[in-house]
Amino acid sequence: MEEKLQEIITELQNLRKEIKTEDKLMTAGEVAKEFKLGKATVTAIFKDERLPVQRYTKPQKVLRSELLKYFSMPHQF
Repeated sequence: MEEKLQEIITELQNLRKEIKTEDKLMTAGEVAKEFKLGKATVTAIFKDERLPVQRYTKPQKVLRSELLKYFSMPHQF
């Protein structure tokens, strides 16, 4: 019983970590690595005005949630 309880606690902690990191700020390098995209593609994505990128920071960053919204829309490059 105690072992099962510990397993449930561990699963909940892992889920909490996933929820916290879901909406993190990501650099172009992190986007390329996570979504397995080329550098040129990520550069084009970050230049698109429809994506709310923090252009005042170096390196530029974007919220993961905004990036997922952007990917859900059709685009032409």
